[in-house]
Amino acid sequence: MRNRIAHGYLLVDTSGSMAYPPPSAVAGGRMTKFDYAICLAAAMGYMMICQQDAVGLVCFDSELRAFLPPRSKRAHLMAILGHLARVRPRGRTGLADALHKVADRVRKRSLMIVLSDFLDEPDHVIEALHHLRFRGHDLILFQVLDTDETQFPFTGLRRFEDVESRASAVTDPEAIRADYLAALQEFIRRYRDEAAGVRADFVQVDTGMTFDKALVQFLIDRQRRF
Repeated sequence: MRNRIAHGYLLVDTSGSMAYPPPSAVAGGRMTKFDYAICLAAAMGYMMICQQDAVGLVCFDSELRAFLPPRSKRAHLMAILGHLARVRPRGRTGLADALHKVADRVRKRSLMIVLSDFLDEPDHVIEALHHLRFRGHDLILFQVLDTDETQFPFTGLRRFEDVESRASAVTDPEAIRADYLAALQEFIRRYRDEAAGVRADFVQVDTGMTFDKALVQFLIDRQRRF
């Protein structure tokens, strides 16, 4: 990893929005955003352990739900993954607050690998990213979205429900698809631009992308930058 930072944390979003898609789709073979994030966490953690770096874990929704200090043993990575396997995403998103709390708690310069859908107020999240950088931490940001969110393939009159607040509305998805996709691209572009401004890696993936493609593209982009 960059500049051989010997300590790193996997910051994993365990809020309710990471449980998408619903169980009926998961039973059909799809992965939730949270399951995909666990696989990415396993890959990144393994890469760090192989470099003899120490890796820790932070789980969060609107609060910090778990905090495992970094260790460099493979058994510790297995303990981290075991913990994640027992987690069930729930609660409201609180990405910005969680990042601020990590910045206040971790004083030693570390690599922060954030795995989240980033569906929080961008202004607040960006402020928290600046807080982490001010503390000297290096940042890798994985935005994990479902293919439904990136492609919006729905047809016919549909009821859409917020998985965290349970607020819902009935609408014609075909009538709003173009505006939705344009708004999503602007949302992603802003995060990408702001991440570049604090010299953070921003990697946008969706659950239809294979892990090897996601990681290889990330490593290629990272090598080009440095």
